[in-house]
Amino acid sequence: MKCPECAGEMRFDRNLHMYVCTRCGLALTSEDRDKILLEQRSKVYSDIDSEEERKRRRKDYLKWWLSDKKE
Repeated sequence: MKCPECAGEMRFDRNLHMYVCTRCGLALTSEDRDKILLEQRSKVYSDIDSEEERKRRRKDYLKWWLSDKKE
């Protein structure tokens, strides 16, 4: 995971039980990290809000998965 502040690498510190950025020192709990990941994912998929688009994407994926996958 990248740090939300500086894009540095986040590593889990076993002593602190937190994720700590190796660049800026930002520390996040597992809950905070999960919230940030969900927010990032929702931003990525915000343009795919309509139900029809999701159904189409699932159908296309299934079609690809069942094919020879040479594309």
